[in-house]
Amino acid sequence: MNSEPQIMEFWRWFRLHHREVAEAYDREDQYKLEELFADRLPTPVVALNWEIGPYFAPDYTLVLSPTVRDNLPLTK
Repeated sequence: MNSEPQIMEFWRWFRLHHREVAEAYDREDQYKLEELFADRLPTPVVALNWEIGPYFAPDYTLVLSPTVRDNLPLTK
């Protein structure tokens, strides 16, 4: 099954809600972050892990990781 439309929908949603995600991150509100992302990534069709962190630059970084090799193109 082609999950690309679902990934594109996720990025459309994220553009509209990135401030809400950042605010939850700043408050260290893991429950809110889980709530925000729970139904956004296309699972079980595509199993992706997500992580937000203050890496080197920029301070706010959203990382999507494939859980299987077949999902690698969806995380680029």
